[in-house]
Amino acid sequence: MSALTVADLRRVQPGVLEEVASGLRREQGRVLEVTAVLLVTRVARISWVGAAADAASARHLALSNRLGGFVRRLGACVDVLESTAPRLRSALALLFRAGHRAEEEGAWVDEWGAVRVLPRVADPDVVAAAVQARSEAVMRAEVEAMVRRAQTMARDADDALARSLVAAARGVTGTGLSTAGTVPPPPALSGALTPFATAAWWSSLSPEQRRKVLGAHPDWVGPRDGIPAADRHTANLVLLGRLEQQARTRYDEANDGWRVALHRGEIDAASDRLADLQAVRDVLGRHDGGPRTLLMIDGSGELLEAAVAVGDIDRADHVATYVGGLSTTVRGDLRRYDSTLSRMRAQAGRVGGSDADQLAIVTWLGYPAPQNTSVVGVPGASVFGSSRAQSYAAELAAFTNGVAASRDRYVHQTVWAHSYGSVLAGFALLQPHSIDDVVVFGSPGLPFHSIDQAGLKRGGLNVLRADLDPVATVGPVVHQVEAENVAGSIWLSTAASKDAVNTWRPSSGHGGYLDAGSTSERNLVAVALARPDRTVQASPKERSSHVSAGRIVSWVTAVNGEQVWRFPFGAPVR
Repeated sequence: MSALTVADLRRVQPGVLEEVASGLRREQGRVLEVTAVLLVTRVARISWVGAAADAASARHLALSNRLGGFVRRLGACVDVLESTAPRLRSALALLFRAGHRAEEEGAWVDEWGAVRVLPRVADPDVVAAAVQARSEAVMRAEVEAMVRRAQTMARDADDALARSLVAAARGVTGTGLSTAGTVPPPPALSGALTPFATAAWWSSLSPEQRRKVLGAHPDWVGPRDGIPAADRHTANLVLLGRLEQQARTRYDEANDGWRVALHRGEIDAASDRLADLQAVRDVLGRHDGGPRTLLMIDGSGELLEAAVAVGDIDRADHVATYVGGLSTTVRGDLRRYDSTLSRMRAQAGRVGGSDADQLAIVTWLGYPAPQNTSVVGVPGASVFGSSRAQSYAAELAAFTNGVAASRDRYVHQTVWAHSYGSVLAGFALLQPHSIDDVVVFGSPGLPFHSIDQAGLKRGGLNVLRADLDPVATVGPVVHQVEAENVAGSIWLSTAASKDAVNTWRPSSGHGGYLDAGSTSERNLVAVALARPDRTVQASPKERSSHVSAGRIVSWVTAVNGEQVWRFPFGAPVR
């Protein structure tokens, strides 16, 4: 059939199908009663014998068989009608959600499924206009995904209903008439906006269908942004077990007797993978500081990629995502990051007067970070280049969109990005994203000059720059624009500070930003809790304490052919 328009779908009344099914069920019962009477009278004869009796018995049997076939055909019609009604009701619910989401942005869905927005008066505030444009783009993607899925569900349900009714009318009954139990695969898409299509797909499935998918196809769920964290965790535990089995098999095969010397590299790779997976198991086994959720596990590359959350991603009011930098690995850093971020989550009350349950924090190791072994001379993998950051920027943007898409209500999202992770976060901000606030620290630079290019609100880009941090203060590597020199950025303090109750210590060096009890920790948590009033901005004295000897703004070509860094000599001039 031709595609159903939104206007067609809005006229659908699943209750009518249920009323028809109920009426057919009653008729089926009456026919069954008649059939039973015929069967009883056929076997009830005692003394009637002869040719006439035999003919009557045969006629009884034929009529009973015809009625039995009619009962089965009625039953098939009832089954398909009863299974179609909830599918159409789900499609309508998804369409309603799409309309409600559009209304939040002052838009609506027309009868053809297009998203319409009232003309807006040009906002002279370029930052506010950019935030509005980003918000509208994300809304359009989410609404269009839900509308397309609702139309697809309705079309498929209508097609299945038509096929089943025609087959029943022709006397073809039995299994296979209804496709209500089948589960369509998730959309085969990629990109920052894909999570909205995934969320629409998952929302369209019945609880029974979801259970079937989790049991038979955990790979459809675990890696996909846009699905609730609890369901992803369930699927990813299965995928984690599969990866462990594969790694053990790989290790055992390479470590087999006399062939060990021939497979030294293979043994080392398998051993590293087992260590990666054990780190994930260790973190998931922790109970201090809140529940752990495995949001992603990917063993397809040379480095294992994973994302683990502490706190309830599906219910927390605030979600912060930490992105690490150079030399980050699962086996080397996941345990340490989890301990540190769990401790920082516990600071919610001390910093923002909030319950820790209101904050969930994700350790996002969702990209193969440049390693020390590839600092120079490895095209596309060097920390001196932006290729790796650009390649995985959509992954980070998709993760934030997935958190937003999987929930029924708004969640405030922050990205904490350290070192090279800030370069990746910078490129993610140039994608459609659902990020409200960013804190970059120890940053070698960002790929934009103003917060409006990233669709961030005023106060949305925060920078920490500690003394004696060679990456953020004196070079040697800067990617495009120094973070604190991006127009609209806020330079937060890493010096000692006090509030009415607490004293906070200074941070120093490239790795001291997450130190317990530090002002930088205080600022990170305050931003994650959407409490700018609890942050401490860098004082003029702190700003001037950085080396100041001017700057060289000309580009220098890297060894792998990319124009990616420059050498700054000191703090930017404000």
